[in-house]
Amino acid sequence: MNQADSKSRNSFVVWRLLTATERRTLIGIIFLILVGMVLETLSLGIVVPVVAILTQDNYESKYKWLSDWLGSPTREDLIIFVMVLMVVVYIVRSIFLLWSSWIQKGFSASLSGRLSQRLFTIYLRQPYMFHLQHNSSTLMRNSRNANVVVSGGIDPTLVLLTDGLVAIALFTLLIVIEPVGTLITIVTFGAGALTFQKLTKKRIDKWGDEKNTHDGMILQHLQQGLGGAKDVKILGRESEFLAQHEKHLNESLRISRVYTVLQSVPRVWMEILTITGLSALVISMVLQKQSFTEIIPTLGLFAAAAFRVMPSINRLLGSLQTLIFSRAIISSVYEDFKLDAPDTPENKTVIPFKRPTRT
Repeated sequence: MNQADSKSRNSFVVWRLLTATERRTLIGIIFLILVGMVLETLSLGIVVPVVAILTQDNYESKYKWLSDWLGSPTREDLIIFVMVLMVVVYIVRSIFLLWSSWIQKGFSASLSGRLSQRLFTIYLRQPYMFHLQHNSSTLMRNSRNANVVVSGGIDPTLVLLTDGLVAIALFTLLIVIEPVGTLITIVTFGAGALTFQKLTKKRIDKWGDEKNTHDGMILQHLQQGLGGAKDVKILGRESEFLAQHEKHLNESLRISRVYTVLQSVPRVWMEILTITGLSALVISMVLQKQSFTEIIPTLGLFAAAAFRVMPSINRLLGSLQTLIFSRAIISSVYEDFKLDAPDTPENKTVIPFKRPTRT
């Protein structure tokens, strides 16, 4: 299979494979992601007044608009109100995010099934000469990998969009509340993420290409060894086929192991950066001569933000790894999706099969 497509075109491969209806559905999913971003920001932003009302004595002057709107309630009534409001906001957010996830996964499953069936149809309707010119193990590998267009293309892209927008919105909120500390945190997280991505990008791209090759060879030796078992035994080549299969299998498993371990690195890396960022935040606020009653609500907000943003950044890095790792597979599969799939001629004579009658 020709895999000469420029890597710069891979970002548009998935879009080209979608039907008009699927593209509209995808745009609708993006709208749901935007609504989810607003709810995520609101659920985090409500933490500041909650902590302030619980810890600060001058909360009435700081949140006078809230006190006036509620008719100057007592502190106990205000605490009850904001706590109930926070619970309601988180319930609404959680229900919406679960529903949005259901829609996204349904779209992914439907698209994965359609693409797999479409590629099988394309292969089956090719002229016989096509099958003589192409190794069937490669066609089987690509058929099996058709769903990677979704799992390695659409799904990680949606994760990048979802968590990327949430991270941007939350950092914007933090900048409004604590500019200096937020900038320090952004620099810390940004430098760490960029360093990790730069160190791993080329390796992941290489591993994805190698794994695609090894998986194809595994299928080839399986098919040739079992499909031609008679010839293999007559020629005494069992050991050769077993050795080749074992070689490519071990290499494929080695790459999978290294890649899986690498996917867990961002979580550990982000935990270190989170502690570093929060420590830098407290130090910067102390150096700005802020009082501890001012530091506590802000620190509470940043801790809540870190609790939400850290998994997002972890998923962002993981999705980038998946996109890079799947690039060779998607490129290979996409080449075959461009093949024509002529319909079966309607006037073609079908020879019925009849069970022979015994006389």
